[in-house]
Amino acid sequence: MSQPVVVRSNEDAGGTPNDPKDGWASRAGKSIKRMMSRKHVRQHHVSWDMPGALVKLGSMSTHYQLSGNKAGRLVVLVHGMGTYNVVWDSLTLALENAGFLVLRYDLLGMGFSGIAPIRQYNAKNLTLQLEYLLKDLGLTSKPYDMIGHSVGGALCVKFAYGHPKAQQLVLLAPTGMCDG
Repeated sequence: MSQPVVVRSNEDAGGTPNDPKDGWASRAGKSIKRMMSRKHVRQHHVSWDMPGALVKLGSMSTHYQLSGNKAGRLVVLVHGMGTYNVVWDSLTLALENAGFLVLRYDLLGMGFSGIAPIRQYNAKNLTLQLEYLLKDLGLTSKPYDMIGHSVGGALCVKFAYGHPKAQQLVLLAPTGMCDG
């Protein structure tokens, strides 16, 4: 398991003048790199109990959970980098209790989802993942709303731009995303 990144007081992202590579941002990047290379992330078959389901979308394996009122309005939850769909547990319960159908999934390389093709975690592959998932689950015919956190917020904006059925966005601390 990856060790948490500890930020020392009075430390900036770049570290110290003597060693700029030792700042918290560098340590966080190394932590994410370790997490992305973990054995369970690379495997398509997970041997322990896993909530939800896995679906093979082209060359991508995606873990998702679909719950709530099947007749209710669909809400898609998109997490940020370094997390996976369990961050939405409380919100999912509240949305289900309010009568919504909730789709939450793990971005490529996160949680129980497989790795991205040729390990490219860019906006194109991550929005294609969601597009394929919605098509595979037969959820493209009715309007839906999206809630995204961090990079998930940026993905929601990029995805909604080309998908008119995505009607309302809620962005929680959204970040930018490079297409490179």
